[in-house]
Amino acid sequence: MIPGRGPAQVGPYALEGELGRGGMGVVFRARDPAGRPVALKLLLGARPAQGEAARARFAREARLQAGLGEEAGFVPCLDAGDAPQGPWLVMPLLPGGTLRDRLARGPLAVDDALDLAVALGRALGRAHAAGVVHRDLKPENVLFTGDGRPLVADLGLAKRFAGGAPGAGLSVALSRTGELRGTAGYMAPEQARDAKSVGPPADVFALGALAYEGLTGQPAFGGDSPIQVLAAVIAGQVTPVRALRPVFHPSAAGGAACMRDTACLPLLAHRAVHHRFEVQDR
Repeated sequence: MIPGRGPAQVGPYALEGELGRGGMGVVFRARDPAGRPVALKLLLGARPAQGEAARARFAREARLQAGLGEEAGFVPCLDAGDAPQGPWLVMPLLPGGTLRDRLARGPLAVDDALDLAVALGRALGRAHAAGVVHRDLKPENVLFTGDGRPLVADLGLAKRFAGGAPGAGLSVALSRTGELRGTAGYMAPEQARDAKSVGPPADVFALGALAYEGLTGQPAFGGDSPIQVLAAVIAGQVTPVRALRPVFHPSAAGGAACMRDTACLPLLAHRAVHHRFEVQDR
């Protein structure tokens, strides 16, 4: 055992220490049988207490992650299995840290923030084309490779939204109607109301929130509690980007002209895409 942290071996992987944990799993630094460093995610909780829904959600995460992969802009799944401690999946150990790490040092350069938004938008677009919505895009779930490429991580809340998409028959409904799943400040209003029914517009909202935070260095929606943050989201209470970043101007370089002059990136981008999908559904 790693003192106070968990087992020293999961499947063929030797664990070296804890990297972080979330609502569903704990991530360890580990070594594969050849001695290469990897990241191993283990489902939290003892096996008897995990429940079928948690195990099914974890299996879905591994399946979706393997199906998207690095070429699509996602952290790939290298291996997955089950052990006495519970189900696990293995990913590359990325040396570039998270977007949250970078934002802790302040706002990004304007060009860097826009390039990041474009890269993440392309990754989400590929996922949406495959019928998958992430539902939990946030700075902690954007990781960087050694050469600085951003990859989307943590598909623990991801689900298929299109019944006709390849592999949709493998998907299962794991969220209850009206259930709250996601992270306050990055959840679209409809996701706060009912996580089960959301589609791509929810991810576009989160992308706008990330772009805003990258440009300003602070979250788009403030509050002293998750409830207050959700209230700000629903009310659309966002300080204009240029009030916080005066150098951010429509003449700035880059290809995101549709976003540069907006008062609130998350709301306008989300509304445009939400309208598009509503029209398609009619």
